[in-house]
Amino acid sequence: MEVHNRPEMTDDTICNDEVFFLHEKSKLTPLLPWEREVYEEARGEVQRGMMAAQELMRRPDQSLRRSLRIRHEVPLTVRYSGHEIAARTVNISSGGCAVVLPSAPDTDIVEFELRFACGLGLKGSALVVAVVHHPHAVVVCLRFLDQNELDTALVDDVIIDIVLDHLVEDRERRVLELLGNGDAFGAKLMKKVS
Repeated sequence: MEVHNRPEMTDDTICNDEVFFLHEKSKLTPLLPWEREVYEEARGEVQRGMMAAQELMRRPDQSLRRSLRIRHEVPLTVRYSGHEIAARTVNISSGGCAVVLPSAPDTDIVEFELRFACGLGLKGSALVVAVVHHPHAVVVCLRFLDQNELDTALVDDVIIDIVLDHLVEDRERRVLELLGNGDAFGAKLMKKVS
């Protein structure tokens, strides 16, 4: 059995290139133990950094958030009072989500089923905590009820995956723009690469 150890690092800083590489690799194949350790540490750093940024952006009249919330559409089904509505989230956190519905539910508790792109899902009950009326729709804010630690961990993992996917995509887009934008710097860079 071949043992793979983490290469010696000159410092404890996790390199962005390493994180992006491990994120993409984790989608294709199991990571080596040292890679999994580095990747999990990096995911934790991303989550802590985003929570700190979220806290800095909080208005004085807003309460402190207990979990990371991102704006992202996730398909879900909402059930209440004999209605079953296919919808999409506006934002999501491990504690709840906001969803656009044609009208406000006529009850405080709804059933929901989220379907994540990774193939996993979450279903349960949610408390309607806010309703915001717009001209052609209603945004309903839901707080998940009766979640266990595995449910919370699943949503947190999906959120960090989404964040890392966006960071990787943004990084790739910026590199391509640099390489192909036709300016003098991009032209010099293209010559060096080719």
